Amino acid sequence: MSKKFQKEVVDISIIQPLVTSSIAVISAFKDENGPNIKDAFTQTEASGVYVKVADRQSSRMLFQRESVQYATELCSNLESRFDPESMGLLRSIEAILNPANIPTTNTGLREYGLKDLKAICDVFGKEVVTSPMPNLREAANMLPVPLPPLIDSQHTQQDFHQVKVFLRSGNFVNLQVACEKLCQLSETFPYYALPL
Repeated sequence: MSKKFQKEVVDISIIQPLVTSSIAVISAFKDENGPNIKDAFTQTEASGVYVKVADRQSSRMLFQRESVQYATELCSNLESRFDPESMGLLRSIEAILNPANIPTTNTGLREYGLKDLKAICDVFGKEVVTSPMPNLREAANMLPVPLPPLIDSQHTQQDFHQVKVFLRSGNFVNLQVACEKLCQLSETFPYYALPL
């Protein structure tokens, strides 16, 4: 999973499956040791000492307990960083802007993506009120500050059909290329051209 995220371009459609499969693999280590651990224990049994650690039942139990705790915390961390709400928003963004998802027929085009666009507008089209930071002395005297919406929901929804037609007819190879083109056409699609 880490190597996929280190690429210059990340395909957001694979994030959820990667996270889910990574959690499943890590969780499996809680019940059964992986091949590297089995190999280490086998070498320890053969030599009696491996990497200057005596092979004792208490050492194995301690290692197993610590590795289960580590795997549990790692899975919990992945679940919190890739929470269902965020994953749903990523799927919605991918659904409405990925040219591969846009219907090729006019009958399917009109209704396509409306629910996904609404979900995005519900989150990013609202004013957000920030809270003062509790660790700063000045924070006690600060009032919450309203931040404007990141997108203009009304105009974004009004322009959506034109954006879908553009994405469908543009012969774009993937989501990244389509988004780059939308940003280049900021005068034509000002509500879809967010600064990169």
